[in-house]
Amino acid sequence: LFRRRGELEYQLRKAQPTHFAEVNTDTVQIGTTVTLTDLDSGKTLTYHILGAWDGDPARNIISYPAAFAQAMLNKPVGASFEADDEAGKLRFRIDKIEKTAAEILNSL
Repeated sequence: LFRRRGELEYQLRKAQPTHFAEVNTDTVQIGTTVTLTDLDSGKTLTYHILGAWDGDPARNIISYPAAFAQAMLNKPVGASFEADDEAGKLRFRIDKIEKTAAEILNSL
């Protein structure tokens, strides 16, 4: 417990607020909403890539340190990428990148 406490205190000392007002949507970045196509099923999915403690899988909000977010960061529209899952490798294509809506950001 003391080790974990030390890790959390270290993270809190390094934490900085993130402002998403000027996010660049040329590539997937922190503060963007990404629409993907699952290349195996053809299904369309939308995810919001946000801060380190903002993850909420039920609302498709992914924190940027998550492996899935890391697999798509800095990629442009049209790029394909792979992500690992319990079932194996999943393949996706980035179809759309936009700023995350204020109502999503304000609900955190």
